[in-house]
Amino acid sequence: MLFLLIQAIAGLRFELTSPRDQQTRCFEQFIPKDTLVKGQVDCPNRDGLQVDFLITDSTQLMNKHYSKNNLYGNQKFSFTTHVDANVKYCFTAISTNSYNEVKRPVFLHVETSHQQNDNEFKGKFSEYDRELSWLQQVITDSLVEMNTYEQEDTKLNLINEQTKERVFNFSSMTFLVLVVVGGWQIWYLHSYFKKKHLI
Repeated sequence: MLFLLIQAIAGLRFELTSPRDQQTRCFEQFIPKDTLVKGQVDCPNRDGLQVDFLITDSTQLMNKHYSKNNLYGNQKFSFTTHVDANVKYCFTAISTNSYNEVKRPVFLHVETSHQQNDNEFKGKFSEYDRELSWLQQVITDSLVEMNTYEQEDTKLNLINEQTKERVFNFSSMTFLVLVVVGGWQIWYLHSYFKKKHLI
């Protein structure tokens, strides 16, 4: 019997080979009390090699959480632990054909409630991150728009000042022309009346 101690199972893939006698291969994972465990095992069928699957814990009672004889195809399982203990996932290979060597691939995937919560947290964090990115983009667009408005307002103020200056210059020039023309008319009339000896 072969044991392998592991801390957390994300996914294991291995092969079972038909032995002369039955052979058991186990994997262990420490799981705390009151933890929901979900998983699936996939073992394509091959003639000449039977695979039995058993999940127990390392306590004296060896609590059985799941068992499946003559495992084939995709099988899902779930259970809740009742004590702090190592959980053992054991695969027993039994040869039904003593002439040819047969290999069967096995894929095991296990998730604990802690890992599931982590995945949910990551999913929510991704949503918050997307919302935060959207808000940052909105703020950036608003700042750009405000900057554009400020630039346009500055241009309008400059145009307004230039217009005021031009109006003032034009008014001053008009007033100066009127004063000159009025003075010239007075001088002309004065000269005309004096020439005619009217004054």
